[in-house]
Amino acid sequence: MMRRWLLWALLLPLFCAGFGAGARAQTSSPSCLVDYSDINFGDNIDILSNAAIAGVGNVTVQCFGLNAGQLARVCMGMNPAAFAPNMVNQVDNVSQLYYDIFTDAQHTQLWYSQLKKRPFVDVAWTKPTATIPFYGLIRSGQSTSPVGQYADLVKPPFRFFVYSSSATPPGCDASGYDGPLVTLTVRAKITPNCTFTSQPKAMDFKDPSGLTTVIRNDLFATTDLIFSCTTSAPYSVGLSPGNHNPSGGATTRRMCRIGDEVNCITYGLYADAAYGMPWGSTDPLASGSNSKPRKASSSGEKITVYGKMPTPDISPAPGYYSDQITVTVNF
Repeated sequence: MMRRWLLWALLLPLFCAGFGAGARAQTSSPSCLVDYSDINFGDNIDILSNAAIAGVGNVTVQCFGLNAGQLARVCMGMNPAAFAPNMVNQVDNVSQLYYDIFTDAQHTQLWYSQLKKRPFVDVAWTKPTATIPFYGLIRSGQSTSPVGQYADLVKPPFRFFVYSSSATPPGCDASGYDGPLVTLTVRAKITPNCTFTSQPKAMDFKDPSGLTTVIRNDLFATTDLIFSCTTSAPYSVGLSPGNHNPSGGATTRRMCRIGDEVNCITYGLYADAAYGMPWGSTDPLASGSNSKPRKASSSGEKITVYGKMPTPDISPAPGYYSDQITVTVNF
């Protein structure tokens, strides 16, 4: 992928296939089973946006062996009280990506693990299956999280109660049957992205003694490329030949007097202060198969471009000279 400027997460693949291998709280009779679907945060998370990232999943409850007139209340717990709400980068095993799970689409009600606060669903003997949604949210403000696959294992508890349709439904903190813990896998994938945070300043060649009508020495100038990339993302930077460079060379760019293409001054762009690394459309740090030699840091990128204008054989005509370079970041 590339960007040009002028001058996962899949959550929760349950380790089972269908209800037959789900989590089932077993009594003599009846019993209940819960099955969690995935939350899909997306496979291409742009964490540089610094925004929260939402996903939706659901949990299906199915109870067995209910007699006529019986209902079952199934209370399910899942939130930071039950597990550490972070996914760990599978590359460095250190970096974390924080998330939460809610019971509402507005992300205001955390899915609690405490018994009294657990969400619940009631199923009847006439319709012993029900499905309710839950809502995942990767927290905002994590723009420095590095690229990579993230994963977390969650074991949400559940408890169920059987009661008569003529009785008052029990609270989730009442004595009931605790089901076995199920393992839920939470995944997210952060992919590379880059964006310029400011327009590069013009590279201004000036004689140290001031503007003159005769150029007697080589002139030098610099400018900084300031941008942000996803932490740890490999990338490269290329500079276009410019608007007046028939040969396309890194050191044969030309600034031409505004208004004509006749009076021009040759200059070159370099990656080092010694002017030994000409900078063309290919990153001068690239070599062989390493086409993206740079690695993004969490603090942002600042790269200096060095310009050199050799003393011309013939002093150019008076006027303002300019060229325009396109910066391409490949990531």
